[in-house]
Amino acid sequence: SFLRASHDKEKRDHFNQLMGATRFKPIVSHGSFFQLFSYKNISEEPDRDFAVRLVKDVGVTTVPVSAFYHEKTKKHLLRFNFARTDEHLEEVARRLSSL
Repeated sequence: SFLRASHDKEKRDHFNQLMGATRFKPIVSHGSFFQLFSYKNISEEPDRDFAVRLVKDVGVTTVPVSAFYHEKTKKHLLRFNFARTDEHLEEVARRLSSL
């Protein structure tokens, strides 16, 4: 419904604003609970390796975009789920701002 779509857009926009304090760069995304971010300004690691390091070192879970493609080129993109509480999103952005 329109109300749900509006809420999702607000949540996505809020998360993108919070992530502005990090070196991750958003990739425009519409119509889902996920937002793609580029980390190429942070690391040259393959996305799977970088995602694993984020879990181990920072405590933030993401999905490497290469998981969705047969072609494993270096895209340096991670997928974040923003369908979380504002407090959770704020904590994610706080943790990632240290990178």
